[in-house]
Amino acid sequence: MVTGTPHELRIIVNRVCWISHYRNPHGNLINMRESCFAFVVLGVMESLYEKKILLSCQDVFNHLTKPSEKEKDKVKGASIKDTLVWIRDNGCILERDCPYDFDGKVTPFEYKRKPCLRVQTFFKMEIPLKPNKRLEKDLEWEIQQGPLAAEMLWLPGMERMTGEVYSGPVDETVFEKAEKHGVMLVGFGETIKNNKLIKFWIIQNSHGEKWGEKGFGRINRAPCHGRLLIYSAWVIRGVTDIMDK
Repeated sequence: MVTGTPHELRIIVNRVCWISHYRNPHGNLINMRESCFAFVVLGVMESLYEKKILLSCQDVFNHLTKPSEKEKDKVKGASIKDTLVWIRDNGCILERDCPYDFDGKVTPFEYKRKPCLRVQTFFKMEIPLKPNKRLEKDLEWEIQQGPLAAEMLWLPGMERMTGEVYSGPVDETVFEKAEKHGVMLVGFGETIKNNKLIKFWIIQNSHGEKWGEKGFGRINRAPCHGRLLIYSAWVIRGVTDIMDK
């Protein structure tokens, strides 16, 4: 769990996904990055649901990924939007009915789908490059209602993040190797460094408790070389129980 430091002016963290350790006990960075869209959406749903529940990421992964044309042995991921649309239309099932394969074998196998939860609606909030106080307040308010599914740029070296606020690379060319990544946006805060105010987002990653600060990290809200590290967030509404319907 993220904790404050003597230099923190404020820090607000919403309720977070209670199964972060069980989601990825081995801290497998490669597998988590390829299926992050499923982990982040189901993590938000689990956090918003009134009961403790563990949903199957492997089931979503099986239905929304396909081998890339150039590399048949590798998997081309989907997106947060694709995941939300599919779950809205098809529902999601329990982890016990289709466990996640941490060894990286993603070939679908036969199992009976028993949908238990569905999302009713969702919408995207684009984070502008130029600061917008009204939108920032709206986003902060949404985070306090429940975790959001956020899209960010994953850069080389981020796998070694610790408890410090990550502000991006010094070398702009590092962005040439950036990948899209999904995380749970669970909080925000402010801190002072070198007499400068720094606003940051607090994320919960799908890389297990060995990453960052027990699975959490702070990301600077300011642009780095003209790019935002976290550039959009999805608000999920109406996590509905459909087990008996």
